[in-house]
Amino acid sequence: RPLAHVAHEAPARHVAPLLGGEAPPVSDTIPAPPPFQPRGGTALSLAVLDAARAVLAEGYLETPPGSNRHPWIDAVLRVLGVPLGSSYCAAGATYCLREAARATGLAMPVAGSPGARALLEQFRSAGRSLPSDRWAELYPGCLAFWPRGKGWQGHVGVVEEVRADGGLVCIEFNARTAEVAARVVHPGSEVRLGFGLV
Repeated sequence: RPLAHVAHEAPARHVAPLLGGEAPPVSDTIPAPPPFQPRGGTALSLAVLDAARAVLAEGYLETPPGSNRHPWIDAVLRVLGVPLGSSYCAAGATYCLREAARATGLAMPVAGSPGARALLEQFRSAGRSLPSDRWAELYPGCLAFWPRGKGWQGHVGVVEEVRADGGLVCIEFNARTAEVAARVVHPGSEVRLGFGLV
């Protein structure tokens, strides 16, 4: 729901004329900012979201739970040359980028990476990143990044919805103990590393 904004009314004032004559009144009224309007996605970003939703719909489960193992996980890790059983949130996001490029015939904005922070750095180097306070410029299919654990660790998800309070609904890989992909709701107050524009 759009946030409510109240304009603060103040009486009009006059500025002393510089060259004689009466200056026109200047209003002190502060105009209310426009209500938040979610942005639509690009052809590539919507294809990224489609790819993430398709994996989510499969309902894959790690076997055993918490092992980071499943035939789909093994496949996306092998493509990136990563040992089986590794964390795979960024590998899953890279998979979605590649599937979107294949489906649309468009170039990937970055090469992809098995590491979340490394993937964010690729977006930064390509000039396709946003700092965390510019969440209102996001659109479906962009990537969101969070800090996790030690300083070199991070997490990434595919943005599905941007809410008026800065909250995000994302589809993420390796976000829960057993589910390969999950839909996760993040509050606007959460600490984020930044965003990748697709």
